[in-house]
Amino acid sequence: MPEQEQLLSRIRKGDKKIIQELVEEYKDDLYNLCFRMTFSRFEADDLFQKTWEKAIKNISRFNGKSFKNWLYTICVNSHRDVLRKNQRLKRLGGIDFEKNKDKEIAMSLATDGLTTEDIAAKNQTKVQLVSLVNQLPPKYKNVIVMHYFQELSYEETAAVLEIPQGTVKSRLNTAKKKLTNQLSEIADICDSPMEERLYAEYS
Repeated sequence: MPEQEQLLSRIRKGDKKIIQELVEEYKDDLYNLCFRMTFSRFEADDLFQKTWEKAIKNISRFNGKSFKNWLYTICVNSHRDVLRKNQRLKRLGGIDFEKNKDKEIAMSLATDGLTTEDIAAKNQTKVQLVSLVNQLPPKYKNVIVMHYFQELSYEETAAVLEIPQGTVKSRLNTAKKKLTNQLSEIADICDSPMEERLYAEYS
């Protein structure tokens, strides 16, 4: 992949091949993020497409720093817009949110190579933890996804979410406490720190 300065130069010159190169370079990372934010194949596909559409349309606005972080920011903002729209529809009674999230997540994990027996016998805690992460308020879920799932540093997470690093650390601590408390209620005991669990489950 070209250096960021070269990338920015090619974008400014209207190099049409650069779009294809960018999609090829970042498609896997972006789809991974889309799925981990939605835990739904259908919603991830939709978010993936919307993110690329917005990125291509606004490519001239790329600031020349990290393209991946810029792309992630577009993805996060696009997902936030979808959540707001869904909340409005929910208030108007236009969408049904009564779904079994644990079942959906378990099935998603199964499509990633885990058998139903594996999930039932060996991955119950993992399913529970992923479900709990998915139920966190967006501001806490997003920092968990970026820092643990996508393995971004505090600085990179702050850049993507457009918040101070101190806020990232504060939200991570709050999110881990919430997860620890909720998982402890389910399993009666949390036998390892939440940070270790998150790294173990998503590495």
